[in-house]
Amino acid sequence: MKNIELYIIIIVALLFGVTLPLFNQEHVINFGNTSDIAMAIAAIYAAYRANKWFNDKSSINHLDNSHKFALQFEELLWKTNEQIFKDVISRQDIIFEIKNPNTDFKLLRSSIQEKIQKSIAQEVAYYGVVMNHRVMLNRYGISISKNLFKLTDEILDARNTYFNAHIETMHNILEVVTLQRTASTIDLSSVEKEMKEVAAIFEIKLANVKIKNDYQFH
Repeated sequence: MKNIELYIIIIVALLFGVTLPLFNQEHVINFGNTSDIAMAIAAIYAAYRANKWFNDKSSINHLDNSHKFALQFEELLWKTNEQIFKDVISRQDIIFEIKNPNTDFKLLRSSIQEKIQKSIAQEVAYYGVVMNHRVMLNRYGISISKNLFKLTDEILDARNTYFNAHIETMHNILEVVTLQRTASTIDLSSVEKEMKEVAAIFEIKLANVKIKNDYQFH
């Protein structure tokens, strides 16, 4: 069944065509190379597997407060996968602006600085929310498996490593904008490497978490 799901996902990703328009005609993500296709498949697969949670819930007659709280916890973890793809779009949007001859670099510089500050604040808040939510599971009579407990730590550690790479990349982009260098001098290899490692955790591990196996409701 898993192989069939993967084949369907790959076909869907390829059927998106050569490009996917974003925002306007200039803002496009290229699906013409292996790296971008892999990213597209990763995003589709992660979203598809996230819905498995609801399929697992189909055998439960009602969604009480405990189950809602457990669902909220898992949704919090999935926000990491969602965030890394938002970051991809944000970085590419800036690169498009750098290439645009009509761009006001002073305004772009201020915008990047604001994005960096906002990202740092959001990251600190996110870590606190996830940890508090995990601790509060016991108050709702919920126990999680050792597997999910360790997986939560693994996700937070991987997210932190990715986040550091993302912020470093954003500072490098800021330097390019400040000195008005060309976009070709921007190196995305480090952040893309960390992004793929985080995505792999969701696709391979968190996507296989089951409500019946990894949660106990008392």
